[in-house]
Amino acid sequence: ALPPSVPSSRPFPKDIYEPLDLTSKQPSIHLAILRAAPREATRMTLAHATFASRPRYEALSYTWGKPEPVKAIELNGITAQIRENLWLALVHLRDARKERVLWINAI
Repeated sequence: ALPPSVPSSRPFPKDIYEPLDLTSKQPSIHLAILRAAPREATRMTLAHATFASRPRYEALSYTWGKPEPVKAIELNGITAQIRENLWLALVHLRDARKERVLWINAI
């Protein structure tokens, strides 16, 4: 389940990515829920929320850099590879006690 700060949302399907409906009368956003976890685990759930729901989130924009090296994270329950610089940012931002809702410019 998503935290209360994302009131109008639905989880992405297991294939991870669902394009936004650009023809919708309710513009929306993709958000990443960074799960509370100890330092050795990086788990996220992708979610979809409408702007009308006024979701609360923090923005994370980073330099893409080189495509290698990559690090593994758990994303919607499956292992996914992300660039090391994003992984380092997520490790730094992760809280062991509470989830964080992020908009990330590229996953």
